[in-house]
Amino acid sequence: MSAVISQPELISINETAGNSLTEKLEQSNYDLFPIIWPSIEKELAEPKTDKELADCFNVELKQMRSWLSIAIKKGDVKKLSKPIRYVRSKHKGSLNTWIEI
Repeated sequence: MSAVISQPELISINETAGNSLTEKLEQSNYDLFPIIWPSIEKELAEPKTDKELADCFNVELKQMRSWLSIAIKKGDVKKLSKPIRYVRSKHKGSLNTWIEI
């Protein structure tokens, strides 16, 4: 008599119930910015350079600069000078401003 070993059912991330990361990615057309923005926003409570932020999140400096540029255009980040640093604006935008529906 041989034993039948069942294979585990393979499911994709999209099939897992209540997966908020997947839901956010789908809503944002797979743009990771809405996912990381709350963490960047917390770091910007105090002025930081783009290099400090890139190091903090272990991303390329070019990527962080791109995200900061978007945040500045949306009015959620203020660029300071001498030395160049970035800080969260007093204007508190909603995460929904980052997700285009």
